[in-house]
Amino acid sequence: MSEAIFIVGVQKCGTTTLASALGRLPDIELCDPKEPMLFSRGDHIAHRNMPFSDEKLFYASDEEILVAYENLKKTSSKYFIDASTSYFQSDIAIRRIKENFPNAKIIILVRDPIKRLESAYLHFVKSGTAIHSFERELQFGDTKLLSFSMYSQSVQKWKNSFENVFVCTMESMIADELFKDKLLSFLEIGDSSEFSIKKENQGKFPVFMRLQLHLNYLSHKYQKSFYDNSNGLVNKYGLMGGAIKLIKNINLKSKNKMPVTVPSHIVKFINESNKKMDKLLDSGSTKEWKYYEK
Repeated sequence: MSEAIFIVGVQKCGTTTLASALGRLPDIELCDPKEPMLFSRGDHIAHRNMPFSDEKLFYASDEEILVAYENLKKTSSKYFIDASTSYFQSDIAIRRIKENFPNAKIIILVRDPIKRLESAYLHFVKSGTAIHSFERELQFGDTKLLSFSMYSQSVQKWKNSFENVFVCTMESMIADELFKDKLLSFLEIGDSSEFSIKKENQGKFPVFMRLQLHLNYLSHKYQKSFYDNSNGLVNKYGLMGGAIKLIKNINLKSKNKMPVTVPSHIVKFINESNKKMDKLLDSGSTKEWKYYEK
């Protein structure tokens, strides 16, 4: 039976890059899809605006979820990696993983929380989730946008629940020469010659932000209309939806992320969480982060 490795977060902190790097090592199988999100099924907060491939499993029993997890394994590799970021703030996921894999190795990647906040917002804009400006999205949008950048409480829960938890910064993963040795020692993997970090999941961003937000709004509007009344509206929705998608794809040509301004009261909340993070880190330091305060 494969030993379980879970990369539980955080979203937009380099989990795809790390999972892919580990997946290239011998005796490690990376789950396909990378984020099956099985153990957080039934958690509405964890899954808000996060689609998954098999909707019938959302309310599945713990036994059905475990069977589905085992069925994802395609090889007899020593290690099996599930890199679902929906687990990070999910108490349901912690309970299920603890009950089934008490000796699992848990990896948590964090990064400068202000930069994560910026990256997450731009990801939501690109994916069509965000329809407001950054400031209004913080007020009225997906709660995970802000809460995922306040790491300490959730990291502490994982540390309290499992003995084998490795918490590191994305910055150390990219720049710290000792990171590889620390991580592979934690995983008890001897051969590190094939381990290399290659940045992945780097998308393009809107050339015209307001245009993209308006197109996102229209997508939501027509999608709502489609579900409200299907009489004679299906063709209109399909044509309009296709046109909107085409324009959005054309607008996604910029390689540079657009800067956003983080309100001072948000910085204050995040810094309160940052003060607790240094004691929880196994690699890296919060001193590298923007707006660092002692």
